[in-house]
Amino acid sequence: MPISLGELDDFLVQLRARTQRVQGLAPRTSDDPLVAELDELSEQLLIAEEELRVQQEELAAANQRLAEVAAEQSLYGPESGPPVVLTDDSGVVLGANRAVGELLLGSGRNQVRRPIATWFAGPDRAAARTLISSLRAGRPVTPGAPLHVTRRDGGTIPVAVSVERVTRPGGAPALRWELVPSPAGPSRGHLHAVPEQAPRPAGPELTHERLIALSARLAAATSVAEVASIAAYAAVELLGGHPDPGQDGPYAACVSLTRTRAEAATVAGTRPWELEYERRQLDMQQGPVVAVLQGAPVINLGQLGVQHRWPRFAALAAEAGLRSALSVRIELPAHRPAALTVYTHRHDGFDVAAVRVVQVVAAQTSAALTHVLNEENLRVALETRQRIGEAVGIVVERHRLRPQDAFDELVKASQRRNVKLREIAELVVETGQDPHEIQKG
Repeated sequence: MPISLGELDDFLVQLRARTQRVQGLAPRTSDDPLVAELDELSEQLLIAEEELRVQQEELAAANQRLAEVAAEQSLYGPESGPPVVLTDDSGVVLGANRAVGELLLGSGRNQVRRPIATWFAGPDRAAARTLISSLRAGRPVTPGAPLHVTRRDGGTIPVAVSVERVTRPGGAPALRWELVPSPAGPSRGHLHAVPEQAPRPAGPELTHERLIALSARLAAATSVAEVASIAAYAAVELLGGHPDPGQDGPYAACVSLTRTRAEAATVAGTRPWELEYERRQLDMQQGPVVAVLQGAPVINLGQLGVQHRWPRFAALAAEAGLRSALSVRIELPAHRPAALTVYTHRHDGFDVAAVRVVQVVAAQTSAALTHVLNEENLRVALETRQRIGEAVGIVVERHRLRPQDAFDELVKASQRRNVKLREIAELVVETGQDPHEIQKG
């Protein structure tokens, strides 16, 4: 069972106190190797303790950001509810839920930062502006006749409009618009019922409780692969897919991580085919995952088979039968970035609400991955130092050298053989070879 950061913190404090007591017992001579060793150990413990404190602060800040995201998400209501748009108090659109995309016959993401009055047909725009002015002036607003919303195909649909003042996280005022399709009144122009695709699955609500549960699962993970797997399945579940491994469904997700400057690897996926599909993207260096790992914050592609920018990737997508991909960057301070990518067989499969869900999962994954990577780096550093110390001890005992001279011999062997110092130390410890006997490989 993994211990908590608080327990690690207490352990480091106790260990540092014991180290200080031992230092008090050791003779304080400048060339005493024991004193130097204890001083170095004490310094490393202080660094490790500070790193843990910084990680605690980062996790607390991430949880605060997630709580704010969940609070704002609650303003949109359940994912299966009516179309809801959030604007500032002057009527400029801030965001919309998934149902708005269906209402407009496509994603509503391109409507963000536009006045909501422009969503309505010309004759009804004045009525929308009157609603905004009345609410800003504090006058009561009563439901009136349906207004007509312009759809992507140029047609319109009548909607019953209700508007109320709300407060966003942080205290900023906003307006919450419900645009419920109205059976009353004729539609103008062309009115399509639903796009000719399978109905979008209704995803679970992105509630604060679900985010806290996800945060707890990620915090309990002890490896990069475990964190990545939890993130991939969480993205699928929160978008409305099947959360169980091996189950087919409308969505599949993968997490890829940059290992070195020239190498990236897919470390987790919810289905074997999409896992292989993402690995092939990395091999051919084309596609949304590659673009995100190279710096793009979000790539949302709704027509994968017609990507002229990446012709080989488009052919691969057609072969896989995948039509949409949403890739979101996972920021990892002090580490190379990662990417969380979700795939679906639907055209235009990811609207504004879906992007928001995946970004929230990516934000939580960022904190968890950073913590795990820091622990892995610290563990490798300690293991490396211990192994080098063992090799130095062997050389000191065998040739009666000073520790610094023995260490220099290891460094020379490392340079001569053009391999890492740790590998030289491993050879000395495992095979008993002297550093000068290790030839260039």
